[in-house]
Amino acid sequence: MGTTYILITTKHGKIKLVSAMLKKMEEIKEIAEVYGRYDIIVKVQTGSDEDFKRFMQNKIRLVEDIEKTETLIVSDEAKQENNESWNDAEEEENEEKDDG
Repeated sequence: MGTTYILITTKHGKIKLVSAMLKKMEEIKEIAEVYGRYDIIVKVQTGSDEDFKRFMQNKIRLVEDIEKTETLIVSDEAKQENNESWNDAEEEENEEKDDG
């Protein structure tokens, strides 16, 4: 399946507790506690759609202090190289197109 982001809303006052539980899950690669509509955003990587389905059913849905989730499935990713800004990468890409 690749990369998926899950936006999580926790029960009031339970952000740290939920984050601690999520840190124990091997499928979760990154956790960010955020301000706004959601409390936590996690980056998840699984091998297949079936693996993701099992992960949601057998792990995420069993955390009782999670109130609701929204899932975002990544369709395409771009990675920024070390010390390179997004603008530098775009300029290089445009130069290559001009030369081509």
